[in-house]
Amino acid sequence: MSFRALMSVTGITSTGLLHRYCRGEQQIGAEHAVCLHKTLGIPLSDLRPDLWHPEPDGPQGFYRQEGGEA
Repeated sequence: MSFRALMSVTGITSTGLLHRYCRGEQQIGAEHAVCLHKTLGIPLSDLRPDLWHPEPDGPQGFYRQEGGEA
């Protein structure tokens, strides 16, 4: 998928920001993590393990944010 296509489906409007996310130079913002999870199916715990942890006994793809829900 091209960066332009990725920007289109996720709503991330900054090419530079998206490049920094993909290269691991900048931590993905929580709102962008949720957007990437919803549009691309990337587990939240892969995008922001500091915020979301996989449920050990839950269905695959279900994640809980500390102090709340995803």
